Amino acid sequence: MNKKIYYISGAITTLAFLILALFVKIDFTHGPFPFDRPIQTWAFHLQSSSGLTYFFSHMTNIFGDKGGIIVAVLLALVLYLLFNANCKMKLATLSQAKNI
Repeated sequence: MNKKIYYISGAITTLAFLILALFVKIDFTHGPFPFDRPIQTWAFHLQSSSGLTYFFSHMTNIFGDKGGIIVAVLLALVLYLLFNANCKMKLATLSQAKNI
């Protein structure tokens, strides 16, 4: 009984996605969505920012492509460890266990 519900909801969701994709393909291939205009202008202004271009070009020159990916992953890991409460407790227990 439970599997039937999942199959039915999966089929309905797939059908809704296909209808939405067809709607987008038919009506909105000539230009961007109306709500995308402010996002596009904001992104254009970010691309023409000399400070950001200077920073990221130097970062790319120093680290390269693979190094940049490694730095980004390490930064994401550090941010995750800083802001996740469970990880804070685990790190505290690890540091206490190391002191013993």
